Amino acid sequence: MITNDKIRITLRAISIIFLVWALFLFGQDAYSTMNHQQENTILEDIKENISEEIIDTTGTLPEEVKPEDIMGSVEFFNRLKAANDDYIGWIYLPGLKIDHPVVAAPNNSYYLNHGFYKSYNMYGTIFADYRNEDLYLEPHLVIYGHHMKNKSMFSYLDTLRNKSNYSANKIIEIYTSEGLKKYIIFSVHAVDAATTSLSLPYEADIKTLIASYTKKALYKTGVDTSKATQVLTLVTCTLAVTNGRLLVHAIPYNE
Repeated sequence: MITNDKIRITLRAISIIFLVWALFLFGQDAYSTMNHQQENTILEDIKENISEEIIDTTGTLPEEVKPEDIMGSVEFFNRLKAANDDYIGWIYLPGLKIDHPVVAAPNNSYYLNHGFYKSYNMYGTIFADYRNEDLYLEPHLVIYGHHMKNKSMFSYLDTLRNKSNYSANKIIEIYTSEGLKKYIIFSVHAVDAATTSLSLPYEADIKTLIASYTKKALYKTGVDTSKATQVLTLVTCTLAVTNGRLLVHAIPYNE
């Protein structure tokens, strides 16, 4: 027979376990947030240092130094490459608060919970699918990023589900060792991750892929995709559907 004392002891033990677990999760989240902020500070300092060097050597006014002058510089790329050999470029969509390094993942799990400087971090790092062997030469280049509760990383991509946010945020910039690569978004849609997979490396006709994504788009963008030879897909989580993933598709853009 179970006595009231035994029930109280059992409930107390369960409460303690839940409390310890809650404290562990809180501590883990706090550590990741602090670590993420420290990484951002280091990266911003690198930007600031290069900006100051440009001002000192060229006489350019501070307000005239552009993002491409900094993230597009050889020195910037080399400094980040020296810090992390997985570094492949910097993705920039200022209107969606995306301003992050991109790494070439050794798999699709490591950078889910490791920062750019490779310490454990729930924020992870923006990373390319490991199956994209030739990266920017791939017919279908896929890049992943978390949708964090504090709206960091790829979180603001989710606002593109609303067409009113599209026109001001349709250009994706990636600064690479080969210079600036621009892409224009032609399709945005949400899928159930349990029933949708991305076949990589992509070996079929790229026009078939583009047609499929255009058909699935939440709204028409009017982008001419007839001459496109590559698709860039950004992937993050979304609450729009159960177990949802938001897919943002773009093609190379020449102004």
